Amino acid sequence: MATHIQNSILYVSIWDEGVARWDLASGQTMTTWTTVNWLSSDRVTSFVVEGTRLLMPTAGGGVARYDYSGQYWLGTWSTGNGLASNDVHGVAHSGGRVFILSGDSIQEYNPVTGSLSSPLLISSYGLSREGLDLIDWPSTGERSPALPWVMISDGSGKLIALNSSSQAVLSSESTSILLASGPSGSEMRDVIQVGQVAWVTIGENVDRFDLASYRWLDPIAIGEETTKLASAGNTVWVGTEEGGLVEIDAHTATINNTITAADGLASDEIGGIAVRVTAATVDVVVIHPTDGVSVVTYQGGTISVPYTHSFTSDGTRFMRDVAIGGEIAYIATDGSGLMRLNLSSGSLLSPWTSTGVDNVAYAPVEMAGNVLLIGLYGHGVVRKDLSTGEYLDTWSSSRQGTLPNNNIMSLHTDTYGNVWIGTSNGMVQWDGSHFNTATGGSGWNNPNTFYDLDSDSTTIYAGTNAGVCEWDIATRALGDCWDTQDGMPYNYVRSVAVYGDIVLGGTWLGVGVINITSGTVVGTWEAGGTTGNAAIVVIDDIAYVALDGMGIARYDMNTGNWLDMWTDGAGGLLDTDGITSMAADRLPNRLWIGGDDGFQLLDIINETELYDIEKSSSLFSGNGDPIEIVISGNILYYIPPYNYGDNVHRIDLDN
Repeated sequence: MATHIQNSILYVSIWDEGVARWDLASGQTMTTWTTVNWLSSDRVTSFVVEGTRLLMPTAGGGVARYDYSGQYWLGTWSTGNGLASNDVHGVAHSGGRVFILSGDSIQEYNPVTGSLSSPLLISSYGLSREGLDLIDWPSTGERSPALPWVMISDGSGKLIALNSSSQAVLSSESTSILLASGPSGSEMRDVIQVGQVAWVTIGENVDRFDLASYRWLDPIAIGEETTKLASAGNTVWVGTEEGGLVEIDAHTATINNTITAADGLASDEIGGIAVRVTAATVDVVVIHPTDGVSVVTYQGGTISVPYTHSFTSDGTRFMRDVAIGGEIAYIATDGSGLMRLNLSSGSLLSPWTSTGVDNVAYAPVEMAGNVLLIGLYGHGVVRKDLSTGEYLDTWSSSRQGTLPNNNIMSLHTDTYGNVWIGTSNGMVQWDGSHFNTATGGSGWNNPNTFYDLDSDSTTIYAGTNAGVCEWDIATRALGDCWDTQDGMPYNYVRSVAVYGDIVLGGTWLGVGVINITSGTVVGTWEAGGTTGNAAIVVIDDIAYVALDGMGIARYDMNTGNWLDMWTDGAGGLLDTDGITSMAADRLPNRLWIGGDDGFQLLDIINETELYDIEKSSSLFSGNGDPIEIVISGNILYYIPPYNYGDNVHRIDLDN
């Protein structure tokens, strides 16, 4: 609300109601001025007198003018007759002229000539925001300026004082008065720190805050909506919505280069920036929200765009963020996981994606050198390089010439480093460079489902739907199979273990003992009931067979005799008969067993417990019973059943 008294008339502006008037001499109310009668807007912000004219700046309606001496209305100053904007922030009468601040421009009106000057942007005085207020400071007080000033404010804490006695706005002497510092706007989108200065994207500017002096520096006008920031040394890179990539010298705050689609970028819209500095180049990776990724290289003073990648699938068209680790750029997408770009070769690597598989029926784990292999039924083989922590390309049937299908059921690394992968529809060998299919029949009674794998120096043995079958490692040709017709307890063999010339085949109905020298089943041990599994571990001359719900059966490979079973109960070695997994320890004569009570480490010579990890222990991080154990180095890896997720849990055996 603003008030003014002129010739015993009180004028009061009321927001959205116009101007109320009172005759102070008679004490009577007078007609209210509104848009219904004379005003151009009901939002009058102030009153200014010039001669016999009452000037009323408004929000949205220009400047209304009334001659109070003659009691008549004059034409409104608006965009229709030269005003820069109808949104007027202030009017001041100083030095015989009228100054008008509207929008982001300042103008003056000369009462002698009756002319309105051309608008001058207040940014030309170093004010980065729109105008907020216009203040008249006459030269009449003890502390007033020697010459009259009109001060422009944009709300940033910086005032520009114009000498209103000058002949025109363009030639007016100006003085900058810093009361406080502030940013050029409030909508901040990104921020980085370079040295002792914080850089912030705000609208079409890049603002800077000096952390040492705690004040905002003059903003850098980009001319386009700014989006992202990144830095390398003394260079700041700015992404924009429609103006490409801007390079700024951080010391001088000057723009050195602007790289756009005309220079090779996939798009002028930039949603993310990451920078890598090498001895020879500076590589700037920029992502375009709907147009892929571009790489800008700065080498020897020359900027180029060596390659771009555009994506057409619905998922990878939406780029969210980018980061660089080593020579790989990682790009977050909406729907296609984490895209990966090799900056040295310029080639795209397979993306890291969520498996989307929480209830995998099978999840075998194997080590191949420093690479951890995790088979996920329905997804493929996930690989992680434990030496670098990097995930490698996932093996899946979507790549031509790889897997028969993604239903991974078993994994095994032979003595030559070959990785054998058993699926629900065949088996393949990875020789380090290529996938090779293991030959075999395709009929219903031929081996096509591969539950477990083991090997010696020449032969790979598989527990299959057709019994225990063997393949030559060198030729991958199918040899013999042993099933119920040969004396096996059951055709569906869930686990196999090789010891010398003996192969053990575990089934739901017991274990078959095969002498591979004679090629015959030389014995069986049948549980007399159905067990949930038959995991087998061979240490020295003893084969240990885990029978879920019954305990651990032991078979002496030298004598061909079964030893006393390890069980739970009074005097029993085990904490539970629910044994679901086993693995030989890294030290001799020790066996890890997993089950519904957690883990036990057993001394198999003295038949004593060395260590016990209950499920309630903080060392046990998984849910459900551990159904498979792999020990590599000092780490014990284990997985839970399929209905407890697809995580691989770890225990540090040294701690």
